[in-house]
Amino acid sequence: LTYLQELGLADMAIGRRSQDVPCLVGELPLSLPGLKSLNLSGNFFSFEGCKALAHSLEGHGNLEVLDLSFNAGGFVLTESAGAVNIEVENLFTVLRSDSRSQGIAAFNPISLVCEGIGKSKSLTTLKLAGCQLNFDEDFILEDALQSKQGCGLEELDLSNNAFQGVMGVRCLLRILITHKSLKTLHLSQIREALPSCVAVPYEQSDPTAHYTLNLMHPQHRALLRMLLRRCKSQSRPITELFKFEERGDEILKLWGKNQSVPHQGSVSFAFRFPMELGMKIEATQLISRVNEKRKLKVGLVDFVKVAQLFNGLADLEARLLFLEAMAVDLNLKLSHVRYLSELDPVLRTDVVDRLLPAVPEINTLGGFDLAVTCGHHGASLVRDRASIVNLLLFNPACADGRYDFDVSEPAHRKMLDDLIIVNHWERD
Repeated sequence: LTYLQELGLADMAIGRRSQDVPCLVGELPLSLPGLKSLNLSGNFFSFEGCKALAHSLEGHGNLEVLDLSFNAGGFVLTESAGAVNIEVENLFTVLRSDSRSQGIAAFNPISLVCEGIGKSKSLTTLKLAGCQLNFDEDFILEDALQSKQGCGLEELDLSNNAFQGVMGVRCLLRILITHKSLKTLHLSQIREALPSCVAVPYEQSDPTAHYTLNLMHPQHRALLRMLLRRCKSQSRPITELFKFEERGDEILKLWGKNQSVPHQGSVSFAFRFPMELGMKIEATQLISRVNEKRKLKVGLVDFVKVAQLFNGLADLEARLLFLEAMAVDLNLKLSHVRYLSELDPVLRTDVVDRLLPAVPEINTLGGFDLAVTCGHHGASLVRDRASIVNLLLFNPACADGRYDFDVSEPAHRKMLDDLIIVNHWERD
């Protein structure tokens, strides 16, 4: 078996009764150094099996394809050898302490596999279709792929995981933009959904907040790694951005040594993400600079992948949710908005209303032309699209006046963000 390259164990009910066999199967790749493809779809991998598999991913140097699709072991704490593993029992006792969890395991065991992807040097294809994934696993994947060693991931199959929510889709869009080797992302249907009861939210544009993390939870560890990694792009020392209440020296020392974080205990800290405003620039340049640092630039190749993903979504609800996610973290161009508006005539107005605020330094004439072209026949731009008109006429260099914003309108939120930036700039 030393030279075995492909192993298929799909639909064999592995783990249906206990996690003994999933643990053995999870450890199996380490004894098969030539293995390149492993298919474990349609089985029942729970916590112990996923943990063993994640450990094997870190130590295997040739595995290129992993298929864990339609795994039915999520959110169920099963017994192993007639008794619950002590480590597992302690873990879930802590994570179930939140009254909102109602006794259900606080995270999907697939999270452990997602976390292990970052240390898999050879993996290029990952299939997790139908595994009940949501924001937690999407965020862990984003963190893992940012630190992935060796070959980059080329194909990611997350189909049949409908309940991603806006926050989950935002993670996937950031993966698509930042992970240049990723050629194919399968995501056919998405629905609005809240993150799990113990997930900690993350804001790409401004992660400034006070955090209390349980480092036994994979999503909490991923969040801590993400914040530590973002400090690299800042001119200020890491000790100015983090204010730990305890364990600060331990965490920073471990991160500096091998880019890892503890897996036990909890930690509380305040994180401040500076704007780093320049003094000798105009307001429009200032806003553009801040947007460049907070949001992701979308190049031609990136936009092609985003447009293909949008066009492949199954229904209207999924596309609206996708547009909402795009508007939050991406810096788009006017040509991007125009192209997407032409892909779906039914959503033409929604595309413009939601994505035009995501275009920095909008060309006023081009914006009006697009708004007029995409409007409904007989509709009045001033009467029916007042928020877009206000955005196109807004001048942050002379922002004096009284404003009445409806924060449910993307255009009004954009103007409010710009005013906050200008206010910080003038105050400093």
